Amino acid sequence: MLLGSAAALPQGTFTDSVSITASAVTEGDFTYVLSANNKYALITKYNNTSNTTCIIPDKLGNVPVEVIGAEAFKGKTKLQRVTVPTSLRVISSNAFENCTALTVVDGLRNTQLTSVSDYAFKGCTNMRNINFPKTLEMLGLNVCENCSSLESVIGLQNTKVDSLNGTFRNCKKLSSIFFPSTVKTLTNGAFENNSSLITIDLSGCTGLKAIGNNAFKGCTALKTVYMPSSLETLGEYAFYDCKYLTGEYMFKNCKNLKSIKKECFTNCEKLKSLYVPYSATEMAYCSYGFSYKSGSYGFYDCSILLYNSGDAVESAYKKANEYWYKNFPGYFDRFVKFEYLQCTNHNYTDTVTTPATCTQKGTKTYTCTICGDTYTKPIEATGHHFVESITYAVELDASTPVKKGYTKYKCEKCWGTLPDGYKTVVKDKKNVRFQGASRYETSLLIAERVRTEKYSGGKLTSVIVASGDDFADALSASYLSVVANAPILLVPKNYNVKVMNNILSFIDSSTTTNAGVYVIGGKNAIPPQTFNEIKGVRSSTERLSGSDRYETNKQVILKAQSLLKANKKSLPSSAIVADGMNYADALSASAAGVPIILVYGKSKTLPANVKNLVTDVFKDKTLVIAGGESAVSSGIQTGLSNITSTTRAAGSDRYATSVEIAKKFFPSPSAVTIATGMNYPDGLCGGLLSYSTNCPMILTAKGKTSSANAYAKSKSVSTAWILGGTAAVSDDDVTNVLKK
Repeated sequence: MLLGSAAALPQGTFTDSVSITASAVTEGDFTYVLSANNKYALITKYNNTSNTTCIIPDKLGNVPVEVIGAEAFKGKTKLQRVTVPTSLRVISSNAFENCTALTVVDGLRNTQLTSVSDYAFKGCTNMRNINFPKTLEMLGLNVCENCSSLESVIGLQNTKVDSLNGTFRNCKKLSSIFFPSTVKTLTNGAFENNSSLITIDLSGCTGLKAIGNNAFKGCTALKTVYMPSSLETLGEYAFYDCKYLTGEYMFKNCKNLKSIKKECFTNCEKLKSLYVPYSATEMAYCSYGFSYKSGSYGFYDCSILLYNSGDAVESAYKKANEYWYKNFPGYFDRFVKFEYLQCTNHNYTDTVTTPATCTQKGTKTYTCTICGDTYTKPIEATGHHFVESITYAVELDASTPVKKGYTKYKCEKCWGTLPDGYKTVVKDKKNVRFQGASRYETSLLIAERVRTEKYSGGKLTSVIVASGDDFADALSASYLSVVANAPILLVPKNYNVKVMNNILSFIDSSTTTNAGVYVIGGKNAIPPQTFNEIKGVRSSTERLSGSDRYETNKQVILKAQSLLKANKKSLPSSAIVADGMNYADALSASAAGVPIILVYGKSKTLPANVKNLVTDVFKDKTLVIAGGESAVSSGIQTGLSNITSTTRAAGSDRYATSVEIAKKFFPSPSAVTIATGMNYPDGLCGGLLSYSTNCPMILTAKGKTSSANAYAKSKSVSTAWILGGTAAVSDDDVTNVLKK
């Protein structure tokens, strides 16, 4: 309908969220408006009052006709035949109401129709059939009400319609109907007074829970109804005056039926007996057995068939009809009888009522779908099913740090939540390799080893989470890791479900309830979803970040300092300065257990932010510059020397430099940690493990083991932690480092 210079689609029509704002235009016999984006046309009025046929064009205003608007053809009493375009998607409310001569709508089956709104064909008393396309999703209220000549509804069963609400009321010649499986509600007299319907088959409507009020009231020819197993409620007057209705076991498959409302089967005198399933708890006033004709009323001879568990139905029915029992003693019992059946062929279904665990029995309940009889049986405990855990630890003693290795197994059913849900297999093993399926799993292996080493398998006090896609944040956190006794766990920049499940499981099961979690880096390094999920497990989660890696490095150092002050401790006498654009020297330094200050190593002068940090925090410390002048420039060293004392730990390459750092910080190592110098991921999390076990981190690569071997020989070291798989650190590299 027109509203000034604009028209709006009627309520209930499909609009694609596009409003109609254009002025109405007349073209031939049609007045129409265009959608705001000019994509389709909506017919607001058919202007011809004398034509008996109408062909709606494919286009109006050079765009497809997709909507027939509200009341567009209403009252066109001479119109006998309408042909619709294939582009049609919506028929709005009252669109063809009272087109009393209309016999057929041609082409409807070939359209893209999705919605037919309220009363669209109401009162089309000569329309004999309607053919719906499979694209149809919605039929509004009373769409075909009073279509008294309607004989067939074609294609409805192939649509996605889920509600029939007064849809075919008073369609007296409609003798059959096929329902779509998607139907969930039948209400408001959906088929009321359809006096030609003989059979209704709803068995395929597996989502139908309620047949509403008056749904089939007055269907006087109806004989057979097939109910769906999902049915829970029969509404008031649902089958009122269906005088030929039979089928005492129409509810045979209705295992969920709960309620039969008042006068549901009034005047159904052919229905001499009715089976009511054990699930029912309500039979309302005169819901069955009642008759009202020609001014007289009362009950007719009938039986309600129940199994032994159905006594609740008998009580409910008698209470609902208390008036008859009270005022006509004996009368009611003479007509309505309750017959109790014996179930001779139980059909039991089982439900696990108490699941079995690895160590405890469960129970399973068996229920007969016919009579409701139940019994229970125990379910045996499943027993543990051990799989190799992500943990891989090493048993230590004072004289030989890496003496025995052991693989820890965890039950994959209870995941070690039970005291006996773990087992350990001990094997003689000198060198221990930490190798996960990815860098993220390797970080978990190392973290579990730290937990075993420092806490004897008990609870950690904190955990650090850093990105595994870059090195700077994790290496910045290596000293915080020492101060907070917190292993470092790696996560990807892009959220990963598998990684997060492992991380959250570790944090939840391996840390104390008040443990802190430090997330290193901004949102580009650790996405908000990752941070929020961790915080959901540990409310004390804190993000440490700055505008870049150097500012993040500063925030991490300051956090470590504040934790030390809270425990009345101070920073160590030394700190390490390393290039923030290359991982190698900082990776070696991460085992030293001292702060690492990251700098842009190629700067010719000391950057102001580093100068301020050193002046405020490290002015009385010795700064060890990791690497030669190609790593950290002489200009930076000069600037640092103006603040405090400096020295260099540098070799001819990164491998020799790692040995020089080891010499400064590990004069008497118990073993060594070996990591590849060709990449950073596996070594990122090794700092706390190395520091805790007095093991420097030595970098290696094929043909680059001579410096490491010389150091190992000089310190009489014969065992090692190995970070990563053989593709990163080969067995030959390990042999060459430790050979005597």
